[in-house]
Amino acid sequence: MVEDRKRKHLDVCLHNCHTRIGLGWYRVVSDTWMESIPHGIDCRRRGRIRNHIGFHRALAHRAVKLNPILEQLLIFCAVFNGSGAPSTWIANHRDHHANADTIEDVSSPRHGGFWWAHMRWLYQWRPSPMQKWCPDLIRPRYLTWKKVQVSLIILSIGFGYFPFGWVGLFWMGAIRLVYCLHMQAFVNSLLHLKPGLPDGVDSSQNIWWLGPFQLTAWGENWHGNHHAQPASACFSRRWWQIDLGWYAIRALSAVGLVTHVRTGLR
Repeated sequence: MVEDRKRKHLDVCLHNCHTRIGLGWYRVVSDTWMESIPHGIDCRRRGRIRNHIGFHRALAHRAVKLNPILEQLLIFCAVFNGSGAPSTWIANHRDHHANADTIEDVSSPRHGGFWWAHMRWLYQWRPSPMQKWCPDLIRPRYLTWKKVQVSLIILSIGFGYFPFGWVGLFWMGAIRLVYCLHMQAFVNSLLHLKPGLPDGVDSSQNIWWLGPFQLTAWGENWHGNHHAQPASACFSRRWWQIDLGWYAIRALSAVGLVTHVRTGLR
């Protein structure tokens, strides 16, 4: 009963967040809204590429090894941008890859439909246990982020108010975070939405047109490539497949901030 009440509460909060953003659109018609939009896009851009590299390629798949200071900076930006704590994100992601498109998959649209994969699983599925899926992250430098996650999200929502007022609050805070949530959620829903396959057959796919909407996460849209070779730091397989995360990794590697880069491995 307690778990049911918590889930209902989270459901209501999530819907209220979207509703308030919709009702708050009247605030954007002001003298400063054009000033705040680029800053909101920039915050989103910085956060997503840090999730793209830090959480996904470095911590979840160990496709690269990050400089310790850079690693903590990337984690901070990912948490600030609404990706959650590394302890839960990495555990859920490794669980997803191990059980892709089976009944045990945490976010498969095959067994729960589009909206389950897109959003509902986030608050209606028990988090994957760290002890099983990411014991390598049971260390203070990773566990601490769970304790400060709520404070960082509150700061992330409200910090735009101080330079730009209500317009900054909506564009740099709430609207940015909701946009990040949905762009990240499309990886689980849209990029696995391939009906008619037998149970347990990987439904991951590449969708080229999703990339530009993901801004600096452009590369996550090559999800079929990623599932075929999850331990590879490079998600593109053709010269025309843009992968901004891979370009950033190569640049960081050139200056020694990234080492042990793996490509073409399962």
